[in-house]
Amino acid sequence: WSNKNVEIAGDDKNEVFFTSVSIEENHVTVRFFPKDQIDYFKNLAEQGLRELLNKDGNIEIVELDDDSLSKIEEAIAAAFRIYKDRDWVV
Repeated sequence: WSNKNVEIAGDDKNEVFFTSVSIEENHVTVRFFPKDQIDYFKNLAEQGLRELLNKDGNIEIVELDDDSLSKIEEAIAAAFRIYKDRDWVV
């Protein structure tokens, strides 16, 4: 998460997460923030994550293989880089 207050779409926020993971009944969901980066992650879908993306741009994992795990790790690293580029994390 961001370790300082940030401004997103004109609103001040604190402790903004770059990704979250939740365990659902029949799958695991990985959400990326901020949502203004959703187009960036849809581009990642072109690289092999499309089958895991839901309509909201979140990744839903029912079964996980090594290739998908590697791609998800890359997506999470990309989300962190966005925060780092915006100086939201140190």
